[in-house]
Amino acid sequence: GNHTSTIAHTASSADGYYDEITIAGITALITDNDIAGTTLTESDGSTSVTEDGVTDSYTLVLRSEPIADVTVTLAAGADITVNPATLTFTSANWSTPHTVTLAAVDDAIAKGNRTAFVTHTASSADPNYNGMAIAGVTVNIADNDTASVTVTQSGGTTEVTEGGATDLYEIVLHSQPTADVTVSIMPNAQLTAKPASLTFTPGDWNVPRTVVVTAMDDAVAENGHTGAITHTAAGADSTYNGISVAGIAASITDNDIALVSFTQATQSRLENAGQMTAIVALSMISSH
Repeated sequence: GNHTSTIAHTASSADGYYDEITIAGITALITDNDIAGTTLTESDGSTSVTEDGVTDSYTLVLRSEPIADVTVTLAAGADITVNPATLTFTSANWSTPHTVTLAAVDDAIAKGNRTAFVTHTASSADPNYNGMAIAGVTVNIADNDTASVTVTQSGGTTEVTEGGATDLYEIVLHSQPTADVTVSIMPNAQLTAKPASLTFTPGDWNVPRTVVVTAMDDAVAENGHTGAITHTAAGADSTYNGISVAGIAASITDNDIALVSFTQATQSRLENAGQMTAIVALSMISSH
């Protein structure tokens, strides 16, 4: 800041009247052109990172030479990392910009694109820099996770037979939920599915779960037909609660055949004796 300096005078001479005579000094008022402060420069004027690994950086530098070391401590939220975590400016390097590199934490949670904030705290024996306010940095974070449920059929299709072959498919979450997610499994009347529901937790969300599909073995001759299974998702995680989940269409091979049988009877009757009655029976119920 502005300060003063004193100029003193002394006299020496062979003239006894002037030798060591008292001369008034001068006090000079000095206007300082140095200001304690910092300059923060973001690359390209902003700071953006991605969970896919794209980093960014900015620089910080002092505006004037400190009389003691200045340590700047950086703090950020859980979504980003800063390197280094502290910057030290000395009387020798105070004018050299120090670089801070930022990276996004690549978690498995679908949080969407968002921002984080980096703060700076200065400490020093130099009173001009100790506790000085330093601007923060807003960091734009691009997420690489999306909330979705993946349904995978074995062999790409689901095929079952009444009274015979079963089939299976798998369900798994695409990203880590913040709370348990329950997927309910709802077959129509043509099928059964076990289990009736699946629960995914933040600890096992990426472990595929198997659903076994069985055809209902009825006595109706339907030929080849299909059955359907639908799914719903529910949980305290808003990104998964009510999310759309693909259903399953299963091809069903029937084990019933519609037949007509006649009961053979031996009868004799004159041609003009009227009508003759025969008994016809179905071997099973037909839906046709």
